[in-house]
Amino acid sequence: MTHLKALSIKFVIFFTVGLIILGGIYQVTLGDIFMISLLLTITAYLMGDLVLLPKMGNTAALFSDFGLSYFGMIIFGVIFIEQATALGISAFLMAILVTLGEVYFHSFMYSHVLHNQKNGKFVIHPRLQFVTEFAEEVDMVNLKDTNGRADHHKSPEN
Repeated sequence: MTHLKALSIKFVIFFTVGLIILGGIYQVTLGDIFMISLLLTITAYLMGDLVLLPKMGNTAALFSDFGLSYFGMIIFGVIFIEQATALGISAFLMAILVTLGEVYFHSFMYSHVLHNQKNGKFVIHPRLQFVTEFAEEVDMVNLKDTNGRADHHKSPEN
């Protein structure tokens, strides 16, 4: 149920921005805006919000949402929009506005969809939990043997 709510919110973001940019400025039909918004919503939700957001974080997901919105709008615009439209400009404007909406949508995703209900922690991919490793440096030139003598006179055969 939470995924359906999240998909609905994301669709409203795409459809509203598409209605303003494509419908208001370029007079694209409502059916074309609906289909483009639906396809971009599903694609961006599956790739950006369910895969990248939990694994890579908010910033990487925002960049991917911008790129996906921009290139997806160009690709789906060529497929669905019949009239002459400046797709590059409209896709860029749409990607900027969608990315601004995604900032708030990602906070919703963290608090409602990606939240683990058992222990109150966010779901983070275990491979991306890095740990710092500490070690001592070994000086190979002035290496000393167990008696404290310099060992750089030994030949490799010994």
